[in-house]
Amino acid sequence: MSERKSSQPQGELAGIVPVIDIHRRLSIARDVYDPEISQEDFAALIGASKNTISNYETGAVTRLKDIYLQKWAEVTGISYWWIKTGLDPDAPEPQTKD
Repeated sequence: MSERKSSQPQGELAGIVPVIDIHRRLSIARDVYDPEISQEDFAALIGASKNTISNYETGAVTRLKDIYLQKWAEVTGISYWWIKTGLDPDAPEPQTKD
């Protein structure tokens, strides 16, 4: 009988979380809200243009207006803090070593 190998990362790879940039988080949030919604229809929900949605999701714009991020979170039900920072708002504060 062969040994079953764990699919869990070991050693220094264990616990690594990929960094997802804000543009990808916006796309994820829209997709979680409704995988079928068009950028145009979503834009109408948050009071923006289709070009704004496209530019925000692709990274064509780097200075994102906070009002759109807040509306994005409100409409999708995704945490504003996660959209803005990529951090879990419910995660405990990291422990520091003294």
